[in-house]
Amino acid sequence: MNTTTWHKVITQGIDQSVDNPDVVMLVRQWQQSEQAGRRANLAQFAPSTWPQLAGQMMLLRREGPSDFRIYHHGAQIAVQLPFDPSGRFLSQLGGEMAGFFLDVCRDTAVGNQARYTVHLAHHSEAVSTWEQLLLPLVDDHGHDWLLVYRNALEWRHQRVDAMINATSAPMLCLRALSDERGVVLDWLILVANPALGRMFGIDPATLVGRTASAALPHWGELDLGADCVAAMRFGTSRELNRLVGNDDGELRQIAVNVGPLTDGVVLSLQDLTRLLQPRQGVRRLVGTDSLTGLADRREFDERIRAEVLCARRAGDGLSLVMAEIDHFPAYIQARGRHAADDVLRRVARLLAAACERENDIVARVGPQTFALLLPATDGEGAAEVVARLRRALDHLGLPHPDSPTAATLSLSLGLACFKRDGDELDLFERAEQALLEARLGGGHRVVIDPASVVGGQNTAASARVLAFGRGPLPGMEMHDVELPELALRESGFLTSETAALFSLAALTDVTHAGEGSRAGAWAGVPVKAWRHR
Repeated sequence: MNTTTWHKVITQGIDQSVDNPDVVMLVRQWQQSEQAGRRANLAQFAPSTWPQLAGQMMLLRREGPSDFRIYHHGAQIAVQLPFDPSGRFLSQLGGEMAGFFLDVCRDTAVGNQARYTVHLAHHSEAVSTWEQLLLPLVDDHGHDWLLVYRNALEWRHQRVDAMINATSAPMLCLRALSDERGVVLDWLILVANPALGRMFGIDPATLVGRTASAALPHWGELDLGADCVAAMRFGTSRELNRLVGNDDGELRQIAVNVGPLTDGVVLSLQDLTRLLQPRQGVRRLVGTDSLTGLADRREFDERIRAEVLCARRAGDGLSLVMAEIDHFPAYIQARGRHAADDVLRRVARLLAAACERENDIVARVGPQTFALLLPATDGEGAAEVVARLRRALDHLGLPHPDSPTAATLSLSLGLACFKRDGDELDLFERAEQALLEARLGGGHRVVIDPASVVGGQNTAASARVLAFGRGPLPGMEMHDVELPELALRESGFLTSETAALFSLAALTDVTHAGEGSRAGAWAGVPVKAWRHR
């Protein structure tokens, strides 16, 4: 890479030659300390005493006669560096610019003289001009330190930043922070525009230079880490949909575009909540329930008949999830009808948000019962919807102290898949029976219709039951199940891709006496199946 550099150094009359008021203020403060007959003390120039300049400061401690260790670097400096310099020696950084910087630091420390430098670097990826002020200091133990104030005068990337800041779309530029093996540990925020700040109610100026996991309260909910790594390493954009909550407990559906950069990603976000209300991701039907805005029972009956005909004709999958609020009469009695209606509307939004496609149908089919009809969806696809619903319900966290099942509002769910020799009544009855078993099992769980487990064919296996209660492993759950006679990988709900139901790789603790933990020994063996949240 071709690099052109230019340097200018000033050691005398800095406060008269430089028009940056921050530089002038620091130099004059340092001169006053030196005129008192003692060397300027580190405590007077600690970044905490200059909060308005802390993001542009570095603190270096002299180590031996000719090297320095970096003890502090501000957020704005972190954005300009391709690595985390914390704890490193200047001699370890390498490169022409680092060598020049080390020489200037040595001269400043040896001469105990303030230095002001201007640098220009021009190479294929960036044009940058920055100024630096170096002030020699000493701590109470006699150790030599340098305060470095660094200010970018021009940065080619700042032009891109200006365009990002001007756009109305919330945007975020991130650089990957990797360990020595290349494993991405976190993401450093390089740019966060005002629109992103408005979306999440955060001052974007407080985000730059911090890690995404520490600075963004919704980063965990967005769950973008793996997608960001894939976009960066394969150089391809990714379109995603995520659910996040706000301070009022409401859920928002966020569309995310992940674009690749050489060493990171750029995220563009769009809040779809208002666009998709009253039912996010679901086509609005003519017949709607007046309270929730979902399809009513009559419209649902018409649609399930039509979708069964389409599934039979095209050979596509079709899944039905029935959901019921647990112990809802007790909630009405304790909280009143007005609060109960509000809960019904919020659960309706949650169910609709779990369905991402235009042709998915969500209906209210009973006072506290809902149906999710998922065309062209097999068991695994329905499992993904249930997984999204489960995570959203956890986040909603509506208190239900009168429930004997859970401290917060919970759902019982029944799942069934269309059989080629069945009709809409058969599909509805099997899903309804699975829902009934979930309720009779104590609620707060999903039961999968046995005939839906393996390719839509009947098996001798009992219904798959999955409790929603927390298990002894963090973030996972346990329930004893009797596996079918068929091998696990033949089961539509036990493949490695099944989201949030069973993970084949996570099956552990085989408890059959005299048998090992080989896959061939699993058929018909009681096991403890661990479910990722």
